[in-house]
Amino acid sequence: MRLYIAGPMSGIKSFNFPAFDAAASRLYSAGYTVVSPAEIDSPAMRDACLCSEQGDLADLPPGESYGKLLGRDIQIVIDDVDGVMVLPGWLNSRGARIEVFTAV
Repeated sequence: MRLYIAGPMSGIKSFNFPAFDAAASRLYSAGYTVVSPAEIDSPAMRDACLCSEQGDLADLPPGESYGKLLGRDIQIVIDDVDGVMVLPGWLNSRGARIEVFTAV
């Protein structure tokens, strides 16, 4: 089964990548195929996110935007996964709520 990880990112240190990485690790260990937004970004994007103290969208590299990233992730949820796993706090995340709504 291929699972997408949805959760809060914006406004959280390192865009919450450590929580996404920990969840992905647990899912991989359980035998799932995982799609995590924290893993599919370019190395430059991942580095920028990990260095962001506040998870501020202004810290994204040039050419990247919230809409572009969310659009990519929505397409993945529609076309490429069997289910969505949510992280704590997902209900407080506009993007995660959209991803879950799309999956349902």
